[in-house]
Amino acid sequence: MKTFESFTKPLRWLMALLVVAVVTGCSGGDGGSAPSSAKALTAYSLAGVTGTINETAKTIAVTMPSGTNVTALAATFTTSGATVKVSTVAQTSGTTANNFTNPVVYTVTAADSSTATYTVTVTVALNSAKALTAYSLAGVTGTINETAKTIAVTMPSGTNVTALAATFTTSGATVKVSTVAQTSGTTANNFTNPVVYTVTAADSSTATYTVTVTVA
Repeated sequence: MKTFESFTKPLRWLMALLVVAVVTGCSGGDGGSAPSSAKALTAYSLAGVTGTINETAKTIAVTMPSGTNVTALAATFTTSGATVKVSTVAQTSGTTANNFTNPVVYTVTAADSSTATYTVTVTVALNSAKALTAYSLAGVTGTINETAKTIAVTMPSGTNVTALAATFTTSGATVKVSTVAQTSGTTANNFTNPVVYTVTAADSSTATYTVTVTVA
């Protein structure tokens, strides 16, 4: 009898341990893992232009090409969060348009309901155009060499070239001769010697054109 008990007693303990293990495993389910707290915007672009994400400051900067209308742009983004909103409007990547005239704040909500906000600032690059696209003196059209940045005008015999006002068009923001602002059809210059025009673009870059007048 003692031999039988000494044999079965360890078995009873082993079975008890197995029952406890099974019950514990069943009650544990998936281990009780907490909802994710991830809530980042991990990639962001507007109309194919990639934004620069500063994760520490929670800012995104995007510089759009000159002339871009930023009043209704739909961002393409990826997120580790559960939802993304601007104000109360749910955002769908590549679909939901926003007005980026002023900074736009995105709220990313994680699965555990915690949030992070990202401020997106869009800058439109200034125009770099700075060409003289047409030029004439007293109705005589000049020949523009865009590569060399020269303009040649041949005036009729006997023309007084000391005070001629050029008619011109430009893609730049301003045109000057020396320090004098030029107004097409109004500002007179002395063309006895070559005259240098400086065209300044909206982005402050410049180009110079040398106008040479020859009297036939």
